[in-house]
Amino acid sequence: MFARAGGATATDHGHPSAQTADLGEAECERLFARVISGQFTADEAELFRGQMLFEMARMSVDDGLVMQIHPGSFRNHNRWLFEAYGRDRGGDIPQRTEYVRALKPLLDRFGNDTRLAIILFTLDETTYSRELAPLAGLLSGPQARPRVVVQ
Repeated sequence: MFARAGGATATDHGHPSAQTADLGEAECERLFARVISGQFTADEAELFRGQMLFEMARMSVDDGLVMQIHPGSFRNHNRWLFEAYGRDRGGDIPQRTEYVRALKPLLDRFGNDTRLAIILFTLDETTYSRELAPLAGLLSGPQARPRVVVQ
């Protein structure tokens, strides 16, 4: 609510993938303990990011902030550009990104809640017609009215 009170209208999630997870409370606690201990695998790190994206959706339903999700970018690929100008200066390369299965846990729980609004950004243009357009259409249909925008 702090962000909302400060005038924020959206959140921004630049994850490596679109993976989401809907873990039970005990499993969340175990995963969190592993992550904060520093003794975790790459798969556990990805699962943690997925659970956090799920929790951010839960909060967006409560606070009304629009979720902006933009996974699948290999950041700062050009070393010279990065060293000369710093991070996030245009050295991003698209990576293949899967959305249908990755977003299913989040959408199973919150996808038909009219309070959820999502903007999906991607650099991977191969997913537009195959995955993102059908997802947006499904979630914006007459039975479900959340706002879903694909850019």
